[in-house]
Amino acid sequence: MKNRFSKEWLFNECENHKHALGITLEGEPFPSHIVINIVLSEKEREHMMLNIFKGIDTNSGILNCEGYADLLSEEIKTFTLNIEDIKEVDIRK
Repeated sequence: MKNRFSKEWLFNECENHKHALGITLEGEPFPSHIVINIVLSEKEREHMMLNIFKGIDTNSGILNCEGYADLLSEEIKTFTLNIEDIKEVDIRK
């Protein structure tokens, strides 16, 4: 099954719309991660913006993120998310 979420969509929501994202992974009943930033090099950032401009969606792979790796944590951490493991995304304004 093709994942409905893409790296570009997640990046666009976090970086361009300034939304935090509650991420529910497959097998989890509720959001387990809060993403507040996508961690990219300048070259990766340019490539991501070009993909968004061209309408390209990458529905697999790993994204490096900053945020809360669990809902009980008060400390912002860097963690990776496998795009294919995302079940649901809750946009938090």
